[in-house]
Amino acid sequence: MTRTKFHLSAFALVTGLAMFGSIPVSSAAETGTATAATVPAGQAQTTAVGADRIATDAPLRQGMTTIRKVFEPYIPLIRSGQFGNGHYAAVGTAVNQQIEYIVGNCKLDPEGDRVLHELLVQLQLGADRFGGKAEGTARDQGVAPIVAALNDYGRYFDHPDWQPIREAQ
Repeated sequence: MTRTKFHLSAFALVTGLAMFGSIPVSSAAETGTATAATVPAGQAQTTAVGADRIATDAPLRQGMTTIRKVFEPYIPLIRSGQFGNGHYAAVGTAVNQQIEYIVGNCKLDPEGDRVLHELLVQLQLGADRFGGKAEGTARDQGVAPIVAALNDYGRYFDHPDWQPIREAQ
């Protein structure tokens, strides 16, 4: 990834990925969703490390760990309706800051970079919903794409001791 700092938008990432054929624009951009299915089965295996997972670097592990730490503890409050707009905005901003950190500092091989960008689309979608930037979508609907991205990260990337997020729907 380049060291250039820029703001990622879900639309821009989805559009860029669609140009390379990994996500059809009609499914991700029009519906505003990105799911675990955006990483085709078997794709991560081409640059696998250990148990078929992609090697990570310190900036990627740090950024993803920070996203998890600023997000996961609040899931119960969100699910119980005790999370205010200011809280959503703060978590959304923190997720965006970590996305920018990852983009500016993480260095992966091309295949790992492609898979990571697909996960960043999901994270950005969740952050946009949290920030109230996804028109017609409730802020609490940002939980699902962030959980999916964090869980997919652990499934596709070699991050020691990473555990999936288990949260009640």
